[in-house]
Amino acid sequence: MFKFSFDVDESDGAIEVAPRAAPSTSRAPGPSTDHTLADLIKTLPEVISYSPLPHPAGGAPLLRRDLYDARFQLALNPEEGEEAGYVDADTDLIPGTYEGGLKSWEGGVDLVEVIARATRGGEAEWVRGSSVLELGCGTGLPSAYLLRCLLASPAPAQKTVIHVQDYNLPVLSLVTLPNLVLAALPSLPLSARGAAEAAAPPRPAQTHPEGTIMEEEEEDDWEDEDDVKRPFDPNTAGTLELTPALLDAFTSLLEERGVELRFTSGDWGGMALSIGAYQLVLSAETIYAEDSVGPLLDVLRASTDAGTKENGKGKEEEEELSDSLGALQIDDFARAPLRESEPVILIAAKVLYFGVGGGLDAFLTQVEALGGWHTRVRDWVRGVGRAVVRIGW
Repeated sequence: MFKFSFDVDESDGAIEVAPRAAPSTSRAPGPSTDHTLADLIKTLPEVISYSPLPHPAGGAPLLRRDLYDARFQLALNPEEGEEAGYVDADTDLIPGTYEGGLKSWEGGVDLVEVIARATRGGEAEWVRGSSVLELGCGTGLPSAYLLRCLLASPAPAQKTVIHVQDYNLPVLSLVTLPNLVLAALPSLPLSARGAAEAAAPPRPAQTHPEGTIMEEEEEDDWEDEDDVKRPFDPNTAGTLELTPALLDAFTSLLEERGVELRFTSGDWGGMALSIGAYQLVLSAETIYAEDSVGPLLDVLRASTDAGTKENGKGKEEEEELSDSLGALQIDDFARAPLRESEPVILIAAKVLYFGVGGGLDAFLTQVEALGGWHTRVRDWVRGVGRAVVRIGW
């Protein structure tokens, strides 16, 4: 029996033990496929339900599509074929088939906290004009947070790219893209925002204050009240009608703010062969299986041009690097625009993934073996130890 540590409960943000994970097996690198925003928009349902997810750095909560809603859509789509087999599986990991992307894991929230603390006042000026890549994005919480910040301000002179990747294409269409649309809601025109409806508050007990049974006509009054449309509230769960007008407003806003969204599904091994360079690379909860760390490192190095650079450093250069990393603060990487600085790679992970084989120390050992360096950005010591680390070459 295997256990895949913890995840963030989709109903109230609490931490709970996740279902069992199938044992990891070695597999040959597979292909990766790029997808356009227009193609993924065609896969969206007419309506989605969502809930707010508070994050430790404060500010407005992130909105994310409800897991049960995504699973229901997946179960209704026979064209997904074998992919639909994991919708009711008693596991969060089926190697080579499903990599747990439908759920929001703690590492994603940890990355949001680190980015939010660096993004002062909700402004992501240090990201503008750069290219951002999130590997193994799943629900895409870090990318959604950055997108929300970018869309809240006027358009920059240079284009910003947010590229999200997940092993499973259905994950991109079921949760990643919906969460990016939800991130844009506060910045959309009021006419488009009207497609979002806040959930009705809980009904009171169906008795009079005196304790007598409610009359039928009074119950009918409650039913009429439930039919009242409640305006969008970023702090309240609700539903969003994905109308053509709303999706047009979403794509128009991206263009106005100079943001391009890119999507890729498939294996890291294939992606590493053709990927371009990025200034910010994010990845959360992706080092749980030892046999996938090699392909992950390949794409991390390729995406920051590390694979084409000389790994060897002189002793004096190594000492200077060690001194600067020892004094690293949580927001040091955000003090200058990314387009003018060295690439930043942030990895969020647990110290150990019980029953699956991966862990942070083993991962960092492999980084060192490739001539890389690493430093802790933030640690969480309660429960299963977690950290966000910055790595580079």
